[in-house]
Amino acid sequence: MRFWAPALFGLLSALPVLIALHMARGIAPLFVIMAVFALAWHVWPQRHALTVGKPYLFLLAAFCLWAVLSALWAFDPVANGLGALRMGALMLGGLLLISSARRLDEAQARLFRRFFILAYAVILLLIAIDLLSGMQILRLSYALRGIYPDSDFNFSHDAKHRAVLLALLLPPAFLAVRHEAGLKLALGLAALAALVIATHRSETAILCLLAGPLAALLAFLRPKPVLWAGLIGLAVLFAAPAALMNHTPSAQAFGHAHPELSPSLRHRFAIWEYALGRIAERPILGHGFDAAREIGGREPKRHLDLGIDFYGHRYTPYFEPIPLHTHNGVIQLWLELGAVGAAIGAALLMLAWKGALSKTDSWQRAGSVALFATAMVPMLSSYGLFQNWWVGSVWIALAALEAEAGS
Repeated sequence: MRFWAPALFGLLSALPVLIALHMARGIAPLFVIMAVFALAWHVWPQRHALTVGKPYLFLLAAFCLWAVLSALWAFDPVANGLGALRMGALMLGGLLLISSARRLDEAQARLFRRFFILAYAVILLLIAIDLLSGMQILRLSYALRGIYPDSDFNFSHDAKHRAVLLALLLPPAFLAVRHEAGLKLALGLAALAALVIATHRSETAILCLLAGPLAALLAFLRPKPVLWAGLIGLAVLFAAPAALMNHTPSAQAFGHAHPELSPSLRHRFAIWEYALGRIAERPILGHGFDAAREIGGREPKRHLDLGIDFYGHRYTPYFEPIPLHTHNGVIQLWLELGAVGAAIGAALLMLAWKGALSKTDSWQRAGSVALFATAMVPMLSSYGLFQNWWVGSVWIALAALEAEAGS
């Protein structure tokens, strides 16, 4: 690999946060470009085999094959089948990125780290300036799209994405700074990033900020108990939809009992309640790939009775029962791919968790676990399981973690 390639790799790996300043879904084309470069490096000027363990390859292949097969009983077999194939290509691109990152030697990894740190730090400062200026950069982004919000407009929905991505890329950025400049500067970067992330006041981003460092600390100090706790937790998490599908808590009753909780969380309970009911219709095979989006598009909007709000008024937002996706990856997996898909997905995540905890270097182990925990928060509460930009962001972060370490 030529000297400029690791430098470009470092710059592009931090770019998802910058893209999210304007439009998060623009990360998907970035991922495609990076995956194409990774593919080219694997076939030219000489061929290189994928440096990814066979268990991962087997499980990912099984998962993608099952997703394609599920299109046979999906709402729109052709469109949903093409969507499943697109998801398979996304997974292959991620594996190529990981494989390329693992082939960097120490000199190349050093170059990657320096350019990755530079890009991450500059983008972090740019976001800090945007926050201090009253979202003037984000307002400019809106203007470029022909949108001119009022002076009191709340930018929190779009700003959340960049805060989440800052948290997602923080583990590899922290390790890169520690590698190049020492622990004190790495802690300084982490503190500044934490302040910027927290200032966004996004529930998802703040949970990412809490989950990542806590998981890292526990993995650093007590890897074996954390390994088993994580495996048991994942088993319980993936078994929960099967246990709850006929005993679903009522979102209305939950809202009456807890009016102090945020509207977004209570809305999620309503989505999960409805999705669990649909899972019960086809628990083994599921409704087919992309069923969450199809159900959301076919069901009319309605007023959801979510109890009372903090001020004692009835809270009845007007939404589809599933707006695009279920806002919980495990529930979405059960809904679309059934128990079969959920079993494969659980095995994949358990394997990834075990792989993260098996690293002999304590810092690498902590960073891997932090990234895993950080990525799980939006997967369980915010983003769709197969959203291209989000899946691409996770693959880029994983590749950055591998590239930072070098061979």
